[in-house]
Amino acid sequence: MVSRSIYATKKDLEAFATKKDLEAFATKADLAKGLADFRDEIRGEIRAVGINVERLESNVRALAEALTSTREQLERKIDDVAHTLSDRIKMVEDIVRQSAEDIRKNSADIRQNSADIRRNSEDIDAMRAEISELRVAYLKGERMDALETRVSALEKRAGVRRG
Repeated sequence: MVSRSIYATKKDLEAFATKKDLEAFATKADLAKGLADFRDEIRGEIRAVGINVERLESNVRALAEALTSTREQLERKIDDVAHTLSDRIKMVEDIVRQSAEDIRKNSADIRQNSADIRRNSEDIDAMRAEISELRVAYLKGERMDALETRVSALEKRAGVRRG
């Protein structure tokens, strides 16, 4: 009897083919066993894939935890550096502010010292002139004293008295 399926089975072809020709065709039992073996193989591969997915999920969780930990450590370090730099910047700003104030004060002092030096130079020049005049007067006075001594000696000899 011929099967009603559009596909021919091995049994349908027995009338038209030799035994050797039919060896290449599988029986329903062979197909059922092959299908069962294929299902078992697929199930095993699915289990293996499931195990790999679980391992992968575990690795992803571990990586996520490591990344979170690293991020937190970096944030703490950044906060520490920012705090340290903020303190140092404030200190530098204070030093710069104080230095600017000192420079302004020193500039005023330098201007005052320059004015004092000009006045002292003028005073020194005036004193030099005065010393020069005094030297001339002293030298004249020395000559006068010598001359006075000589005149007095002559007057004594001559018997002249001064009044």
